[in-house]
Amino acid sequence: MAMNSTASTFDKSAAGTTSLTDILRTILKPLASLRLTVGLLALSVFIIWAITLQQATLDIWELKNQHFSSAFVSVPAQTFLPAKWFPNAPQLDFNFIFPSGFTLIVAMLINLTSAHVLRFKIKAKGASLYIGIAVLIAASALTWAIIFNGQDAQGFQGKPPIPWERMWTFLQIAVLGLGIGAIVAAVIVGGDRTIERIGYGFIGVLLFAVLGVSLYMGEEAFIGDSAMRILWQLAQSTIAALAVLAGCMLLFHRKAGIVLLHLGIAGILFNEIFVTVTNEEHRVSLQEGQTVHHAVDLRATEFVAIDRSDSEYDEMSVLPGSLLAATSEPIDDPQLPFKVRMVEYFKNSDVLRVGPHAENKATAGFGLSFVAVYAKPAAGADVDVGADRASAYVEIIERASGDSPQKSLGVYLVSQAVYDNGFADTLNVGGKDYQIGLRFKTVYKPYSIALKDTRAEYYVGTDLPKWFSSDFVINDTESGISSDQTIWMNNPLRYRDETFYQVRYGQADDKTEFSGIQIVKNKGWMIPYVCCMFVVVGLVVQFQQTLSTFLTGSRTRSKELLAENGGAGGPNGMKLWGPTLLLLGVFGLYYG
Repeated sequence: MAMNSTASTFDKSAAGTTSLTDILRTILKPLASLRLTVGLLALSVFIIWAITLQQATLDIWELKNQHFSSAFVSVPAQTFLPAKWFPNAPQLDFNFIFPSGFTLIVAMLINLTSAHVLRFKIKAKGASLYIGIAVLIAASALTWAIIFNGQDAQGFQGKPPIPWERMWTFLQIAVLGLGIGAIVAAVIVGGDRTIERIGYGFIGVLLFAVLGVSLYMGEEAFIGDSAMRILWQLAQSTIAALAVLAGCMLLFHRKAGIVLLHLGIAGILFNEIFVTVTNEEHRVSLQEGQTVHHAVDLRATEFVAIDRSDSEYDEMSVLPGSLLAATSEPIDDPQLPFKVRMVEYFKNSDVLRVGPHAENKATAGFGLSFVAVYAKPAAGADVDVGADRASAYVEIIERASGDSPQKSLGVYLVSQAVYDNGFADTLNVGGKDYQIGLRFKTVYKPYSIALKDTRAEYYVGTDLPKWFSSDFVINDTESGISSDQTIWMNNPLRYRDETFYQVRYGQADDKTEFSGIQIVKNKGWMIPYVCCMFVVVGLVVQFQQTLSTFLTGSRTRSKELLAENGGAGGPNGMKLWGPTLLLLGVFGLYYG
């Protein structure tokens, strides 16, 4: 009886386990569907096309916020009838609801993960399983270190511990080692694998040729600091990819290349979400000889009240422009010396002199002589994409004090265009003078930037620069370190978890040159490098395995044909060489 009871318990346990597996498989099967994959990719292409059309009327940052702040987005039907293409099209006043970019990325990640759970089985068993898991964990830690170890909140980042010239020498040594390895492989590979021997020999000769040319050219062969910087990131990423590949090969065997490839794709998708959530971008614009300690966010505004009564420093109180534009009720912020009520807000505006019949909401200050009028906000498709210049009519209200009730001090016009030209209205509140204005959101840095010189090269016969660079000095106020730096197009500087890009060059009316620098704070800047090398290494490994399988099958079929023809392969045996050599040639060029 005890044996029967034990057997019955075992059967129930087994049945329960099988049932749970079946339930999980039933749930994941539709999520792992290849049709769903194709559908998501097609829908993504369509959404990207719709976003491209929307840039005729909206800024790219506004569109990105829409697609990463909600699960679905509302797209006006008129978007699909642009005026340039359909000048006589009727006006459509309804919207389409589509999944947002965030929803599509999450759906693709779920689809990819579900496919792996169902179709990619771990082949390793016993000790090999534990070794593979340990190697994969160690490789993941290495990858994490490569991605985030380059960050330096106090100094420069993304540079190797050795000079670029010495790294170039190590690269030449590496090419020599790979060439020797390829020749050795060609010698020791099996005698019946003629095509593989030719392939290894071809790669070895190619590597030796590259090395010989670089040695012959000497210093002229050096690809430059900017290219070495990218090569250094790719070299680190390749090490991470090879480490993860080793763990995948121990666990998944012949499917290791596909697993690594999919990890790279998943990382690229995840990075888009990570960057959108954590990324910060600021802009610095300065003339030669000028020094600045702050940057601005061109996507946000702020109302500012400045107390200049102290001769050593200014005391500033700020109110986010988004809060100011969101309500018409008085805002009683304890940081401000008074209440503020928004009367009218313009996301983009022009400031004009008051005409004889112009409606003017201002009752005091600069706004008595000038008026703000609506201007079309900048769109992504504009030829000369500039930043919006916001304006607002605000009522300043003095707080109640003792027996004195609160009172209105008037309606003022505040405008970014006016503030940028160095003008701000002054009003007295509680015996103190305050200057008020509307400006871009300002971010103060723990360092200063002094522009020494900026240069540009122009397209022949035009005043359009094709290349420009900036020489500047970074003075770190915390560490006391001063350093000379140069950046140019496609050659940024990484400093204090931030990346400095040269994005603009111009001349003022007095021919004074100025430079525009974009400062991007992106902690995941190494993720695309690593993911791209995951994809490349995964493709190479998978291609090698496919080619090896093809060649092995070709030799097997050739032997069968020889046996059938009594030892003479004849034309049938020769036909196998055509596609074989073609594949080998493609592989050789790709790998080289």
